[in-house]
Amino acid sequence: MNKIILSMLVLASASTLALAQEAPKAVVAKAAAPAVAVAKKAPVAVKVLVGTVKSVSVADAAKGTKSEIAIADKAGVATTVLVEKTTTLYDAQAKAITLDKIAVGAGVTATYVVSAEGLNKAKSIKVIK
Repeated sequence: MNKIILSMLVLASASTLALAQEAPKAVVAKAAAPAVAVAKKAPVAVKVLVGTVKSVSVADAAKGTKSEIAIADKAGVATTVLVEKTTTLYDAQAKAITLDKIAVGAGVTATYVVSAEGLNKAKSIKVIK
């Protein structure tokens, strides 16, 4: 008797699933995308600069200045890099430091990218001596 009742329940469940119909999906007309030429961005080149610190500027919101560090290479040509919140700064022992710990005259290695606006944005700066 139990087998008959169980069989009837299974059969009823299976027939319910077989007869169920999916609700019709709403048809949404898609507008044709406008033909726009997409300019491909040039790959960002990462640059490395090894040199001596010539100046360090810490950001001052009141004056509207940004944090920057000027680094002179072996030829004496100075390059200024923007130090952002995402820039990582390390001492010679590879420990994290803050910008105020980098002294004028210190040897550094800076890894940076040049933005579309022409700004040298530092990714990392490491004191080497």
